[in-house]
Amino acid sequence: MVDRSYFVSDKGKNGGSAEPQYKNQNWKVNSDLIIDGQENLSKTVTFNDEGCVYGMTLTGSPGYYDYVVNVDAQGPKGAFSGSGHLRFTDKSGDSYELSIYSSTRSTHTVRYNSDDPEIVKVEWWY
Repeated sequence: MVDRSYFVSDKGKNGGSAEPQYKNQNWKVNSDLIIDGQENLSKTVTFNDEGCVYGMTLTGSPGYYDYVVNVDAQGPKGAFSGSGHLRFTDKSGDSYELSIYSSTRSTHTVRYNSDDPEIVKVEWWY
């Protein structure tokens, strides 16, 4: 069973960000991200032209990279609609970015190594 980490969002016109709901309650390894109390993030983490994120999970990963963020998402629909972008910042201050351009819903991944892998901030924009 996967645990849950709870963040709250600050949405703007062309994107937003989310941080831990409670101090030092970061997005932990082997947990799903819940934003504003929602497991389905499609109304919170949105891009232009119907692009959105449905869910995100942070896990450990055997191999070259120790950690992976799995993002269930679809990019904007239509010709020249661009991409949706995500940035994940870990506790050490390092950031990892992901661009989602396919309008077909699928799982996208960000793999990384870190001495302090918990995520302290998630940002999105288009």
